[in-house]
Amino acid sequence: MRRALRFAVLVTSATVAYTGLSAQSPPDPIVTVETGALRGVVHDGVVSYLGVPYATPPVGSLRWRQPQPPAKWQGVRSADTFGNDCVQHRQYDQPQSEDCLYLNVWTPARVAGQSLPVMFWIYGGGLSYGSAAWPWYDGRAFAKQGVVLVSINYRLARFGFFAHPAISAEAPGAVLGNYGFMDQIAGLQWVQRNIAAFGGNPADVTIFGESAGGRSVNAMLVSPLTRGLFQKAIIQSGAGRNQLRHIRESRPGAPMSAEAMGVEFAKSAGLTNATAAALRALPADVVRGPIGSTPPPFANAMIDGRLVLEDFTDTYKKGAQHQVPLMIGANSAEFGTGAAPDADALFRSLGTYKDKALALYDGYGTHDPKFVAMEITSDMGMNNGTRYVARLIAKAGKPVYFFHFGYVTQSARGTIPGARHAAELVYVFDRLGSRTTRSQPPTPVADADRKVARQMNTYWANFAKTGDPNGSGLPHWSAYTLANDEALEFTMNDGPVGRVNFKAAKMAFWDWAYDAGFTPRRDTP
Repeated sequence: MRRALRFAVLVTSATVAYTGLSAQSPPDPIVTVETGALRGVVHDGVVSYLGVPYATPPVGSLRWRQPQPPAKWQGVRSADTFGNDCVQHRQYDQPQSEDCLYLNVWTPARVAGQSLPVMFWIYGGGLSYGSAAWPWYDGRAFAKQGVVLVSINYRLARFGFFAHPAISAEAPGAVLGNYGFMDQIAGLQWVQRNIAAFGGNPADVTIFGESAGGRSVNAMLVSPLTRGLFQKAIIQSGAGRNQLRHIRESRPGAPMSAEAMGVEFAKSAGLTNATAAALRALPADVVRGPIGSTPPPFANAMIDGRLVLEDFTDTYKKGAQHQVPLMIGANSAEFGTGAAPDADALFRSLGTYKDKALALYDGYGTHDPKFVAMEITSDMGMNNGTRYVARLIAKAGKPVYFFHFGYVTQSARGTIPGARHAAELVYVFDRLGSRTTRSQPPTPVADADRKVARQMNTYWANFAKTGDPNGSGLPHWSAYTLANDEALEFTMNDGPVGRVNFKAAKMAFWDWAYDAGFTPRRDTP
């Protein structure tokens, strides 16, 4: 019995030393933030804190208002479960509610006194759907790289991007309309006040996001309300030449104003002369609209005069954005082969730009029309706009690192011609094999796939640490300049390779077309 007891003590001691990542005792997973104590979960050298409130639930009279500080609680709050998803038109595994302003933190199991770089993740989904609880956004790989990872939920669609004259009239001079962006700023402010409790450095924050999350990073980069809240930024498939709608005035050639959209919605909900109180009293499912694959019409990001002053690229042209290092890129097959299955129709839609496009993209030559259309839509809709923003910001003199992701997992070779929109996420987070739903089995993963995931996760973590993605054992990534026009390409077979003069002729064509007045199709009412 004594021998067994001594053995158990030895095993317990060894386990403690291992899980603490040092010879010292493991960390206490209880931390204290401004609103109370939190108990996290320790697993495999990482402590996670899930479902942490960063603002008061924006319900009832707080719907369509700036986020308010969270309430304090008594005792120790368990932080082992994600918070609600924000209400949206798609239904996933997490419950949905207007009570959704929660964030999550992953931090290395550590000894006291560390001050680690922080990465602040903003998910994509067209500003109409998404969740920080999706399994491929798990922050453990970043924590193991010595980074504190924060992910956040923010209000979506009509809950997050909405304006109406009655709401504007009740608060003249207030920040209005972009409530989802306001939530993101509130999350960054929470990081400033609280992240030191998790071992993070509030003066060393990198914001990053994909798709609408990347668009959100643009908003954070240009907003006068975010000064000092971050020091580096990463935009993944979220930059472009998009023209924003205005909260009130409709400009020639621009989408209708956000307030006009709000009036139309109120009428559809039976509120002809709507008051702010009546709008806030509408049931959540009426504001949300029907569950389905397509979101209801909503204002999306808007020029509100306080948080967003003008189109993002107008600020970049002036060099007036926050001067921070940037990593930016997009994928090789953003819209797949189904975005424009009829290449002939696509070329006809280009009008006077058709002949030049035909010459560049071989529209009636030897290429499969589906793949030609895929490349055109990806270049027109994402790659050129991403490069355009990279060039504008490079002019300001801060480091820019440009990437183009085209890697396809080994098990999908021959069935997928390139990396579709969001394909890079499982590599960035090193979460290959994670399920998209509880019922879907994981995708098979090869050693070559894991190598690419480790490389990408390390590039991203290195950038958060130093503002430079390069590091030991990684292929060199040159900073982007107007002269070298270089992208680090994550290719199908060669791994990361630097390519100068990125798609030079095709990018020059789209630069010319946009400068000449070409306007791509956009989703406007």
